[in-house]
Amino acid sequence: MAKKRIIITIIILSVLLGIAYISSTNPPCQNFDQGVININETHNISVTFATANDEQAKGLSGCSSIELGQGMYFSFSQKTDAVFWMKDMIIPIDIIWISDNKVIKIEHNVPVPLDNNLIKYRPPFAVDAVLEIGAGHADNYGITEGATVQIQ
Repeated sequence: MAKKRIIITIIILSVLLGIAYISSTNPPCQNFDQGVININETHNISVTFATANDEQAKGLSGCSSIELGQGMYFSFSQKTDAVFWMKDMIIPIDIIWISDNKVIKIEHNVPVPLDNNLIKYRPPFAVDAVLEIGAGHADNYGITEGATVQIQ
């Protein structure tokens, strides 16, 4: 009887450890239903807004996937020379720099870091917003410099 309890306990602990491991390696992404960003009056992207400093610092870190049509929108109270890096990112993304509701630059397929030497990504000039979407999604939508961006 004692041997059976030990086996059952080991099985239960194994299952719990497996669940904990899966949860820690595939954390859920943010709620992408906080708003909608419209690009060129033709494409809508459901977004989560990063407005607070801690939200902006974390960004999409740890996110295991971003579906087509989802992203994170960073808005700044005034134009800034924003600096982005891929700290704790586990998937590549496109970074879209926005100023006065226009795309001014796109960083396509920004890779996950291979080590602790984080590349810093900067816009060509001050921006008032940034949109992060899945890698390749800017091309899928045909987003180019000069595209209009509106919050719905």
